[in-house]
Amino acid sequence: MTTAARAALRPTALVLAGAAGGAALAAALALAPAVQDRGAARPGHGSATEVEADTKAAMEALDRLVGRWDIEGQALDESGAVVGSFTGNAHYSFTLSDNFLMGETTLLNGGYVLDQVDYIGFSPGLGKYTHVMLTELDKSMIFQHGEWIAGGDGLVFAMAAPLDSPDGTPRTIGLQYVFAGKDVDVTMTMQQGVAAPRTVRMRLTPSKHPAAPTGAGGMPTGGNVRVVQQQGDPAKMRAEMQQAMAQMTAQRQAVQSYFNQMSGSIDGSAGSPAPDTSGLFGGPR
Repeated sequence: MTTAARAALRPTALVLAGAAGGAALAAALALAPAVQDRGAARPGHGSATEVEADTKAAMEALDRLVGRWDIEGQALDESGAVVGSFTGNAHYSFTLSDNFLMGETTLLNGGYVLDQVDYIGFSPGLGKYTHVMLTELDKSMIFQHGEWIAGGDGLVFAMAAPLDSPDGTPRTIGLQYVFAGKDVDVTMTMQQGVAAPRTVRMRLTPSKHPAAPTGAGGMPTGGNVRVVQQQGDPAKMRAEMQQAMAQMTAQRQAVQSYFNQMSGSIDGSAGSPAPDTSGLFGGPR
């Protein structure tokens, strides 16, 4: 994306991370319901078997985010007034031996595109979910801890590491996912210094776009991703861009699904338990 394109995005608050900030965590989470301790989300320090079972249950609770999504969203300023709207697509799938849920999101604001990558995991030692968010508009990784919202209908994340701006001003981001039937409502609150927080709200609905074509064994065969620019017709250009984004999202999902399938087949091909590699490369023991 060009510098001019990035600059055009910033005033809309589509800058999910680049415009984020805050000094007070409570203010950044003002829209988030209270959290509760949940069995699957706080396994404690039991036996190895208990920790493994509880961790597995915690990850399985993220199943409701798996799949492809169409996105409609709005950006709100400090007063709560809507200052912009956008559309997009996302897909979430488990990766790295199901240790993490990975999300890839592409948002469209007029003719500009914003990419974002999310990883959600669960730390048995902390008894909390962990979330890392990366976006092309911020040099910093956003790192958060999360727990279930009271009632078990969603997750709320709070900052787990400092996120100061380049000039040293504290920034804070609050994030929540609320499951509303088959849909998912996402609210992000962002604050910098003592300024009032700003908000981005998105609704994720199951994608209406077709899946990417696959061949034997589920191998992706590629898609016809193309944008035919309709000169002089911005509405048609946006529609073409949205369709291309949906096709790319479907292709990414197909590739990830095939990779997971092949990885599982390789792991189980020997017919015996996988070797203990916990000490390799200085990893967890």
